[in-house]
Amino acid sequence: MSEFIRERIKIEEEYAKNLAKLSQNSRAAQEEEGSLGEAWALVKKSLADEADVHLKFSAKLHSEVEKPLMNFHENFKKDMKKCDHHIADLRKQLASRYASVEKAWKALTERQRDLEMKTQQLEIRLSNKTEEDIKNGGRMPVFGTNLQACWGGLITAALGPPDGCPRGCGMTPDSRPGVCGWLGTRVRLIRAANSMRPWASQTTSLPPLLL
Repeated sequence: MSEFIRERIKIEEEYAKNLAKLSQNSRAAQEEEGSLGEAWALVKKSLADEADVHLKFSAKLHSEVEKPLMNFHENFKKDMKKCDHHIADLRKQLASRYASVEKAWKALTERQRDLEMKTQQLEIRLSNKTEEDIKNGGRMPVFGTNLQACWGGLITAALGPPDGCPRGCGMTPDSRPGVCGWLGTRVRLIRAANSMRPWASQTTSLPPLLL
């Protein structure tokens, strides 16, 4: 586009120069002294005016068309250069983030694989533990096979030894349960323990828990 405008300006300038040169022809100056002098003067003036018009038109093409177009082209090149740098930075950021996502995905996959492996190992251990407990004749691995010993340990830890009241009131297991709160609580706990005896194995012989 700019080349086309430049060529048009060049043509207009050359045409204006040729018209101006023609208006100053020496032969026309000689004819002005004759009967056609006034006509020649009008022709020369018309040529000069037309040359001036084309010269001004070429100047306007240069100032109002070619120059803004060149400025636009230069600014466009600068903007495109900035955009290229910006796009290059965005591509680098995108590549970096894609690499980070891929790395995180690999780490997640490895952790998932490790978790599945540990879960399988835990299931195997629990299965082996259950089979071992069944072979030992116990159904409650939490309390063990000696249910009486487990409940006795819990009661002792909660209320102290069964020899007497830990508060020193003198009550013993042979005393009436309704008199001492400690003794009553111990009786209730032992009754609860005896009521839970069906949890134990059918092959396990457990005597009732005594006060």
